[in-house]
Amino acid sequence: MKTLYVTLLSGFLMATAGKAQITLLNVWHEPQDGNQHGVRLYDSTGAIPKTTGMGQAWDFSQMVMQSTPASVVNFMAAASVPSASLFTGATVVGDHGSNSYSYYKTNASQLEMLGTWSSTGTTMYSDSRKEMIWPTTSGTTYTDTFAATKSTSTMTTSITGSLTSLASGFGMLELPGGAIFDSVLQIRYDKMTMLGDTGAAPNNTTMISTVYKYISGKQRFPLVTVTYNSWSDTTNTMMKNYMVEINYLVAVGINDYNFDAGFAIYPNPAKTQINFSLSNPQFEQCEVHIYNMTGQEVKQVNLGNSATIAENVNIEGIPAGIYVVRTHLGNKTSVRKLIVE
Repeated sequence: MKTLYVTLLSGFLMATAGKAQITLLNVWHEPQDGNQHGVRLYDSTGAIPKTTGMGQAWDFSQMVMQSTPASVVNFMAAASVPSASLFTGATVVGDHGSNSYSYYKTNASQLEMLGTWSSTGTTMYSDSRKEMIWPTTSGTTYTDTFAATKSTSTMTTSITGSLTSLASGFGMLELPGGAIFDSVLQIRYDKMTMLGDTGAAPNNTTMISTVYKYISGKQRFPLVTVTYNSWSDTTNTMMKNYMVEINYLVAVGINDYNFDAGFAIYPNPAKTQINFSLSNPQFEQCEVHIYNMTGQEVKQVNLGNSATIAENVNIEGIPAGIYVVRTHLGNKTSVRKLIVE
C-alpha cells in the first residue's frame, strides 16, 4: 500500500496568518450526482498567468476561444452506471459522452481516480490516483504515487507515476467576458507518468506534466486549467504541448455576476475617489465592500436605497494597487476590478 504524504508548509502559512483565505472541502468541491462541468479550449495572446504567492491578479480576459466544440462532463451516482461495478469503491461517475466514462471514489478526506471505460478500452488503477485532498487551503501539499493498466483489443499498457500537489497561490482571477472572482486558490500539480506498451510494436513513453488549476471558493469546478506536457518515447522523439481550458459554463454566465448592465464604477484607474452609478427600481439597500488582493477589506460604504444611486466615494489613503469592489444590491452581487494609482 502506498504512503500519502500530507503537510502544511508552516512558513507559508505563517507569512499569510490573519489574511482572508478559502478552504476547499469535499462537500463543496468534489463532483456529485447531477453536476455538470464544461470547458472550452482557449489560445493565449500573451504570457499565460501562472505567478504564485499571495495577492495575485490572474488576468485571462484576453484569451481567445478556439473553434473546437466544448467538452462537457455530466456526473451521476455510480449505482446508475452498470460498468461502475468493475471499479470497486466508485461513488460517482463522469459521463464524457460517446460511451466514455471516468470513475471516482469520493469521501471526506480525498478524491480518487479509479479508472476509465469506453468502447475502445479500459483503464483500471491498482493504486488509485489522488485528484485532491480535503481540506485544501493555501500551502497545502501532498505527494502521491499511482499505477494502472490500460487494455484495448490490440495491446496492454502499464501506467505508473507520481504526483506532487501544492496550493501555490491566492488572489483574484478575471475570465474572458469580464467575470471576476476575488477568492481564488491556485493549485500546481507536477506529474510524471511512465507508459509501457506490450502490443505488436512495444513502445515506452515518459510524460512530464505541470498543471495549474484555479479554483474559486464559490464554484465546484476549476475556473481555469493550464496544462504543460512534454514526453519522449523509445525512438527518442521529444514532443511538447500546452492547453488552456476555461470553464465556459461560468465564463458565459457573466450576467450572474453583474446584476445591472448599466452599473458603472469610474474613473478606473482611480486616485482619490470613485463614482458609483446604477439604477435601483426596487429600492433595495446598496452596500460596497472593497478588498485588497489578500482578501482584506479596506473600505465599506453604504450607498442607501434610492431609485437612482449616483454616489462619490472617497478612497484617499488606499495604497496603489489592484482591488476588488463587491457591490451588494439587495440579494444580488456584482464584482468589479478596481485599479488605484
